[in-house]
Amino acid sequence: MDKHLRVEGSGPYTLYLDGAKRTIVDDFWLEKDSGFQFDPTFMYIICRVDERVGGRIGITLQDGRCVDAENPAVNLTSIEGSSRILDIAVDDLATIDEYYTNGEEFILQNALTDSLCSTIPAVFEHGDEGVFGRVSDGTWIQFDPRLDLETNTVESPLSDGGKGTKLKSGGNTYCSNVPRTFLNEQSCQQSSNACQSTSTSDELEILLDHNTITELNMLTGRYVYRIEGLSVVDKYDGSKLAHPCTAGLRSRWIPTDNNICNPTLLNSATNETLSELLFTSSDINPHLKDIYFPSSGMSCNAADTNPEIEILVGGVCWQRVNEEFMSIYDMTYWVGKHPGGSYHIKKWSQNNGTTLVFPNRYDGCGSCCSIFSIFIIREI
Repeated sequence: MDKHLRVEGSGPYTLYLDGAKRTIVDDFWLEKDSGFQFDPTFMYIICRVDERVGGRIGITLQDGRCVDAENPAVNLTSIEGSSRILDIAVDDLATIDEYYTNGEEFILQNALTDSLCSTIPAVFEHGDEGVFGRVSDGTWIQFDPRLDLETNTVESPLSDGGKGTKLKSGGNTYCSNVPRTFLNEQSCQQSSNACQSTSTSDELEILLDHNTITELNMLTGRYVYRIEGLSVVDKYDGSKLAHPCTAGLRSRWIPTDNNICNPTLLNSATNETLSELLFTSSDINPHLKDIYFPSSGMSCNAADTNPEIEILVGGVCWQRVNEEFMSIYDMTYWVGKHPGGSYHIKKWSQNNGTTLVFPNRYDGCGSCCSIFSIFIIREI
C-alpha cells in the first residue's frame, strides 16, 4: 500500500504519514532545492525509502516525478500534549534491524500495564493519533504499528493459524499458515481454524482441466492453454536447464511407463538425494511432482551434470521435465504480439483445443523458438 505524506509549514515542518503526525523537523529539502514549497493540502506519495536517518526517501510530486529527500530524524519534543504517551523503562527496549536502522528502531520486551493501553486500537487506521513513549533515559520514541510479532515456529506454531489477527485487521493481513514441505513435514500441525473466515467466502476453487479450460475460453473469448513441448535440453542450440541438484531450484517430474524406463546412470550420492526428495515430496498432483532442492543439508555428486534424468523411486519411474510442463497460462496477450502472427497462438484452440505445444526448434517464422528465447508467458 502506498504511504501518503503531507507536509505543513515552511520551516519548521510538520510531517504527517498516512494522516498521523509523524515528526516536526527544522529542515526538509527536495534534491537540495531549499526553495521548493510544499502544498499542505496535497497528499504526496512515498515512492521509495531508505529507513535510516539521513538516508534517501523518494516523494512523488504533483507532476508525477519521484524526487529525493533526506529522511529526517523523528523529533518528538512537541508532543507533550498528546493523549497517548506511555512511560517506558530503557531496559525494556531492545534494538532490532540495527544494520538497516542504525539502532534507531526498538522492540518492547515486556508487556505494559498502563491503563492507557486499553484505549489503543488493535489495528490502526489512517489518521489515528500516534502513540509515543517517554523513555527513562530522557529520549522519546514513537510506536510503529507495522510491527506485530507473534511466535509461529515449528516448535511452537500458532494454534489458530493466525486467524485471530486476520479477523482483527479486517482481512488485510496474511495467514500465518505455511504449506507442508520436506523441511517441516515431520513437525507440521493442523491449525484449529486454518485462517478460514467465519463468513461465507466468495472464492471458488476450480480444477483447471480440459473441460473447464474449454468453457473458460468459450465464455471469455481468451486463449488459455496447458503448455507442452518445452524440453530440458533445447534441441536447437543445446542450451540446458540447470541440474535439479542446484540449490533453491524447483524441478518438475512426471511418472512414466516402467516398461520403457531408462534409468540414468548417477553417482550414489545424487541418486540417494533425488530419490529422497521425490519419495518424501508432499506434492499431491497425480500427474506430476515438483521438488525443491534445499539451500543446505543435502548434496549430490558434482560429477553429475546432465539435467536429463530418469530415476526409479519406490517402483515408480520419474522423468525430469521442463518446470513449466503442463502449467496453465493465458496467452491472449500474444495473439497481437507474436512475431509470426496471431495464427501461431490461435491455432491451438481449433476444435476446442486447450494445449499449446512449443515447437522447440527453428520453424522458419523468423525467430528462434527454443525454450530459452521464447516470449514471456503470462499467468492467468
